[in-house]
Amino acid sequence: MTTDDATTEGQTSKYIDTTLKMTTDDAPTEGQTSKHIDTTLSMTTQDATTDGKTSKYIDTSLKMTTEDVECEIGWLMLGTECYQFTLGGTRQMWLDTKDICSSNGGYLAIIETAEENVLIKNHVAVIGPTNDYFIGGSDLATEGEFIWEHTGVPVNLPGSNLFHDWRTNQPDNKNGNQHCIMLGYQVSFNWNDAQCAYARDFIYEKTPVY
Repeated sequence: MTTDDATTEGQTSKYIDTTLKMTTDDAPTEGQTSKHIDTTLSMTTQDATTDGKTSKYIDTSLKMTTEDVECEIGWLMLGTECYQFTLGGTRQMWLDTKDICSSNGGYLAIIETAEENVLIKNHVAVIGPTNDYFIGGSDLATEGEFIWEHTGVPVNLPGSNLFHDWRTNQPDNKNGNQHCIMLGYQVSFNWNDAQCAYARDFIYEKTPVY
C-alpha cells in the first residue's frame, strides 16, 4: 500500500502521509482538537495539587532546613550543630573533659569553618569573657601534628592556606608541654596550644536530632 492507494472519503489521494504520528494537532481537549497542547510528559510545580486543586506555586523539591532539626534539652544550637559550654566550677583537665563529653553523648568541639568559629567565639565572649576553653584538638599522639580527636582529621596549621584561627606564632609548644588546643580569652579567643593538665572550661559538641 502506497500513498497512491490511500483514500480519503472514498477518493484516491497521492499526497497523504501514511506515517503514524502523534502531534500536538492530534491531542484532544474535551473532545475537540487543539493545535497548541504540549503532549510532553512532565511534572512541574504547576502539576502539584493541594486538596484536589492545581497550584502553580507549590515547591515540590524535597528540602531539609534547620527547622527540621533540633537540639536535645540542655544543648544550644549554633549554626547546624549543638553545643554545651561549661563555666567556672566545672573546669577540668583536657583528658578528663573527653570523658565528660563522651558520657553526655558528645565530644570536645571540632571547629572546621570560619562561620562555626565566629558563632562559638561570639557566644563565649558573652557567657564567659575571661575564661579559656578547651576544644577537641591536640598533638598528644605526635608532636606538632594536631588532630581533631573525635574524627582523627588533621587540624589546619598556619601556612596551610586552609581555615584555622591560630593566634600569631602559635602553636609553639612553650616549655615543651603544650599539646591541647584552647580558645584563649586574652587573645580574643584565637586558638592556642596549652598545657593539657591545667584545668579549664571546655566546649563540647553533639549532632542535632533529625
